[in-house]
Amino acid sequence: GAIDNRPIGRSDWVVRLPLIVLSTVPSRLQRLLLACAHFVNLVFFAAHFPFVWDHMCWAALMDLSFVLFSLTGDLNGFFSCCRLQHALFYCASAFWKVNSNFLDARTSCGTLLGAEFLSILPESIVGPPGGSFVKGLLHTVPVQTVVGEYLIGQLLLSFPLGGVVLGLAFHLMVLMLPVNAAGGFSVMCASRMIFFLLDPVAAFLDLGFQGDGADGSSGSLRFFGLLSVVVALVGGL
Repeated sequence: GAIDNRPIGRSDWVVRLPLIVLSTVPSRLQRLLLACAHFVNLVFFAAHFPFVWDHMCWAALMDLSFVLFSLTGDLNGFFSCCRLQHALFYCASAFWKVNSNFLDARTSCGTLLGAEFLSILPESIVGPPGGSFVKGLLHTVPVQTVVGEYLIGQLLLSFPLGGVVLGLAFHLMVLMLPVNAAGGFSVMCASRMIFFLLDPVAAFLDLGFQGDGADGSSGSLRFFGLLSVVVALVGGL
């Protein structure tokens, strides 16, 4: 499993799983059970704090948002808040990496992850391990990571579907690594991309694929919506 995630314990099976199952059953108590499930996530997070990873903090903030917005019943407000939180997380994640340790290819974890990714590619594509292409790529991986994460965050704010496609492609690459030190981070981020897919997927299903819709949505927008769903499914597999 992923290194950057806490192991599942007995309390998860006894407390969290039953709440999750019950919250999926339509009933008058469904909203309350769902809020309780997210509240329990916060309790478990607090119990493990400070021995948590940074992405767990952001996941906890989204759980907190759900609990607070569930009290008011403002579902649209919750979606808007989570979209902003998720985009901010990518920008913050890039900002934290702007330091001498990460940007130095000799000490950066980005270099290690880049080397892992190159190791699974055919030598006919990337060249020999000591070749100029591999060396040049490994020296620039830290900067590429900072720019890439910041770009994902900005795209999620300005062109959400583009940010979803780029983000899921990035996380799929991370999940392919032989020694996965960032799998928990990628699973958390990829699963939250659903908040950016709800509207375009609904538009695609309602209006079809070809041409412009009566509401002004374009065929290209629906194409990117479909592409995002496909990438999400591949990333989930």
